[in-house]
This record gives sequence, C-alpha cells and structure tokens, in this order.
Amino acid sequence: MKKVYSLLTIIFLILVFSSINSCNKEIDTVPDLNNCVELGNAYNQALIAYINDQTDFDKCVTFVDAAQDYLDGCDVLTAEQKAEMQEQIDNANCGGGE
Repeated sequence: MKKVYSLLTIIFLILVFSSINSCNKEIDTVPDLNNCVELGNAYNQALIAYINDQTDFDKCVTFVDAAQDYLDGCDVLTAEQKAEMQEQIDNANCGGGE
C-alpha cells in the first residue's frame, strides 16, 4: 500500500512542478521560485531513495528533512499541498522506536 501511496505522491509532485513552470510565465514576482525547484528536486531524490528502501534509517531521515525543507522553503505551495506534505512527514516511519 505504501508503494501505491508513494507512486501517487510522485505523480502529485510532477503535477506541482508542471503547474509551477506554467505559472512562471504568467507571474512576474514569485518569491524564490528557483529555490522551490531546488528544494523540490532534493525532495524527489530523497523520496525515491526512501521508497526503494523504507527500512533504511538514514534514507528515512533524509526524506523527512528534505520534505520539511521543501515545506518550509517553498512559498508557492498551497495550503492543501502543505497539509499533504506534513502528512507525509508525520507518516514516515524512521524506526526511532526499534
């Protein structure tokens, strides 16, 4: 089930980046759009690594940190996108209690 959830997350992010790029042409003053792209790329890489090995503590921590950085550092995310990102962070199981 996590793989399905993760796959949906990747699709969601692709759509987000597509919408950011399409809006970029229409909006003259988007704060730190390049920062959003960089943070989004780091988040995607961490997410893919975590999806491929969800038992690896370091990959989980890297994913959570990248997700939090993206959430905190990208001003163009909607409230709904931010809520979904926060849910992913909250649901990540980094095995702290193992």
